[in-house]
Amino acid sequence: MIGPHGSMASVWPAHGLPILEATASMAMLEFNPFDYTPDQLLVLVIYAFKDLGLVQSRGRRSVKRAPIASPRGPSPMLSSQQQASAATQLENPPARVDPAVLRRFLLAIRAKYRDIPYHNWYHGFSVMQFSYLVLRNTNLSEYFDKLEVLALLVAALCHDVDHPGNS
Repeated sequence: MIGPHGSMASVWPAHGLPILEATASMAMLEFNPFDYTPDQLLVLVIYAFKDLGLVQSRGRRSVKRAPIASPRGPSPMLSSQQQASAATQLENPPARVDPAVLRRFLLAIRAKYRDIPYHNWYHGFSVMQFSYLVLRNTNLSEYFDKLEVLALLVAALCHDVDHPGNS
């Protein structure tokens, strides 16, 4: 959580969730986020991302990538192999998030939601959960690559961050 001075606490909340039951229920219309604490919802977001293959496996390090070529054309500093690798990255960007980065991101997003009656953390989570439900229960995910699925879930989760609650 972001503290009063803008620093982020390094402690991920303890959740005490029966994870298999909770994540299975997230793919059903009957799921009720109000049955969970805000800390437990953080954990459920991570499990939804993991279920859709959007989180790096433990122990997996980020792959060092070749520098991206300039939009003005090939760089004389890059070998032809590096240029090909850079072009492939532009066409097929990675969509797996480091778990530690995802946790910090989620803590920051939750802290940016205001404590108001509707456009709050529970609402943002609910929109993300419904997006997850649709992806899990339809063939819609066949039309998206992993980066688009990641973008959909992040957009759903963040869509009302810092909403003033006036409407």
